[in-house]
Amino acid sequence: MTNFYEYLIQSLICLGCLYSLYWLLLRKETFFVLNRIYLISSVLLSVLIPLIKISFDTTQTAPIYTAMLETVTFSGQSISRTINSTFPVINYIAIVYFTGVIFMLIRFIFQIFQIATFIKKYGVSNYKGTKVVYIRKKYSTFSFFNIIFINNENISEEKMDKIIVHEKIHIRQKHSIDVIFLEILCIFQWFNPFVWLYKHSINEIHEYLADDGVLDQGYSKINYQNLLFALITGVRLNEITNNFNHSLIKNRFIMMTKSKSAHRAKFKLLLVLPVTIMLIFAFSVTTSKSLNAQSKNPNEKKVNQEKKKCPQLIKVSETEDKQQEEVVFKVVDVLPKYPGGEPARKKFIAKNIKYPKEAKEKGIQGKVYIAFVVEKDGSITNVKILRGVDPLLDNEAIRVVKSMPKWEPGTQRGQNVRVQFNMPFKFALPKEKEKSKKKIKS
Repeated sequence: MTNFYEYLIQSLICLGCLYSLYWLLLRKETFFVLNRIYLISSVLLSVLIPLIKISFDTTQTAPIYTAMLETVTFSGQSISRTINSTFPVINYIAIVYFTGVIFMLIRFIFQIFQIATFIKKYGVSNYKGTKVVYIRKKYSTFSFFNIIFINNENISEEKMDKIIVHEKIHIRQKHSIDVIFLEILCIFQWFNPFVWLYKHSINEIHEYLADDGVLDQGYSKINYQNLLFALITGVRLNEITNNFNHSLIKNRFIMMTKSKSAHRAKFKLLLVLPVTIMLIFAFSVTTSKSLNAQSKNPNEKKVNQEKKKCPQLIKVSETEDKQQEEVVFKVVDVLPKYPGGEPARKKFIAKNIKYPKEAKEKGIQGKVYIAFVVEKDGSITNVKILRGVDPLLDNEAIRVVKSMPKWEPGTQRGQNVRVQFNMPFKFALPKEKEKSKKKIKS
């Protein structure tokens, strides 16, 4: 789930960068077809870029720096850091997010139902070879895919022809596909302000294209603008229709009277390339360093010292020695995951770890760092001490790690890989025990 949230945030950033480019450089230009292509393409890029994973493997002899898991403190009486048995914050975020998704999905289905109801109630007629639904409510004219919905009360045939020409351009250029695509994106990214800005801008471009198409067919600009004024009343049915009467009248008039953008203005679109490359490098390109877990251990000297103190402490089987020869990844696309997530890992440790009685009597405490590898099948191997405190505590930490169930394995470019983790265990005695230890020494 965390990876999904990361995807949403990365997609939001991509949408923000690419929309800012449109708003700053392109929105006032009159190459409407190119602007439409840019808006739809940039949305597609923003959806896809966070999904693309380009990885470069680099073999290095530098020490491995592994993922560090959160410390769990054990006192021998209770876990001092509350094991998250209550509802994690991320679950509250999920509830809010999916509530929004469900609401937007219901809204989308309702809008489809509205249109279907109109078709069933009023029926589909034929007007000069065009499918038309004559509605009897005060809704403004709109089209949806290849059907035009029009209130024909007090409208002359001449006005009707202009309206039909306008809506047929929406139909011919398949503007409804753009609208549905943005609506679906809004369902899953309802929280993203840039999605709503994209929706507004694509509707704007659709109207500019339709107006431009009407004027290209030889209709008088003045008469056509008068028609827009005459039809300025009327309620928009919903968000998934292409409306003849829209709240963009002023901007549409400006674009009708504006001279066509010079060809050199199209070179502004070339700026999309470096921005896209930057986003791909930011969110898609990763480097993975293949390292030998045993020979490149940065704490090898400390481990050897622990071996001398307690040889059985980190004894590795022959099978594990062979596994050590395979690469262990420092950076991967998807990290291994304990079944049930972090709360489940902490609960498992709290349930299974035991503060050694001898260590409590001697007042021994401190933080033990354990390194282990999650194999391609999720099993735990190569459990060893990175930094120990005392064999009594070290052995207990190792025992618990080795008893963990299989994890969900990590992946690199879609393939399961071996990944190394560090897991800290903090053994802390109650203050009363510490005081008694001090008294004994004095």
